[in-house]
Amino acid sequence: MWNLMKKDLKVWGQNKQIWMFLTAVLIIFIIGTAFYASEEPASSKAGITIGVIDKDMSEYSTLMLSYFKDNEVFSQYVSVVVGEENEIKQKFDDGELTMYLLIPPNFAESLIYIENIPMQAVISKKDTTKAILLKNMLLGYEQYISAVEINCVALYDMMQEASMPQNLIDSENFRISYDLVFTALGRENFFDYIEKQDVTGIPLRTYYTYEAFFLLLSYLAVFAGMDLLLERKNGIVSRLTTMGTKVTTVVFAKFILYLGLFSAPVLIFYGLGQVGLLPKTNLSEIVFSILYFGTTVLVFLFLGTLIRKLPNYLLVANAFILFCAIIGAGLIPLFYLPDAMKQLARLSPNYWFLNICFTLHLNDKTLSLIFILGMVLLMLFLVVCIGIVSRRKEGMVREDI
Repeated sequence: MWNLMKKDLKVWGQNKQIWMFLTAVLIIFIIGTAFYASEEPASSKAGITIGVIDKDMSEYSTLMLSYFKDNEVFSQYVSVVVGEENEIKQKFDDGELTMYLLIPPNFAESLIYIENIPMQAVISKKDTTKAILLKNMLLGYEQYISAVEINCVALYDMMQEASMPQNLIDSENFRISYDLVFTALGRENFFDYIEKQDVTGIPLRTYYTYEAFFLLLSYLAVFAGMDLLLERKNGIVSRLTTMGTKVTTVVFAKFILYLGLFSAPVLIFYGLGQVGLLPKTNLSEIVFSILYFGTTVLVFLFLGTLIRKLPNYLLVANAFILFCAIIGAGLIPLFYLPDAMKQLARLSPNYWFLNICFTLHLNDKTLSLIFILGMVLLMLFLVVCIGIVSRRKEGMVREDI
């Protein structure tokens, strides 16, 4: 098998057209990598900035502000800036702040003792959407604090009716009010937040980069099948079978050669990304691209074994790839297709290639062992099909193409 692979490498080295093709592939790969590297990650900066003037300056108000500033869920959407009154109002007038809050003296203590000292909230109406969101957010917190007040007053009255000592009533009221207030402020803890990203979050530039990668893999696989068919035309396969080499061995040698020549630069690209010389790539994407390319190579090697004439082979191969690109959301992005076309796109390998790549790209998921095993079994099935067809082709000296 190694001698067969060495023979193919020598033929490639003497063929200028192959080197021109590989150069074009390298240029496409570099351009695609440049697009991928220049893709700007989503900004982590919150979209709403709130200024806070803390005139309370108590331990509880400081704790409350630090709670909001350090809250992971809250800080994803709202950025909190604490400063002096003149500084915050100037930033608000300059449009740097969407809203500012003025915390009056003894505000935090009044919350705990269920007294009504209002906090001043000034909201800019330059952005109506943000203004509505902020107003509803403040009203939501107000309702939660009101619910706390009702429950604390009811508990206070019950403790008095039970003739409990006043100092015990006051201490328990303080403790429970404190816990309830901060539980209300942290009400997002009641929910398990899951951010789900899908293909609609993929920029068009990245989308078509993946599509170009699909076409590149497909035509490299077409070249593998054409290589086998040309060897059949020139009688090379027949001479090898006469010398005792099975056609399946010839086919498998080409499969290993093409898969190795694809995997080596891809794995080098991944390694350079890990050391910071190139953009980082998800290992699962690399593994999936290798598995997909191996499967595609076997498909076209099967066609190269099955079809006798080169024009017919090229016609079938190009029609298949074009069919996959058209119905598989290769020309029109998946998120622009109507529902009926999305269902039709599921029939195309193009659709599944893009869907799996985007899932791995967006969510940083890993391929399951069941999926990898399924791909390996599919490749073994194609090898068996090639073996069955090739047995019927053995003994043919030359085929007219």
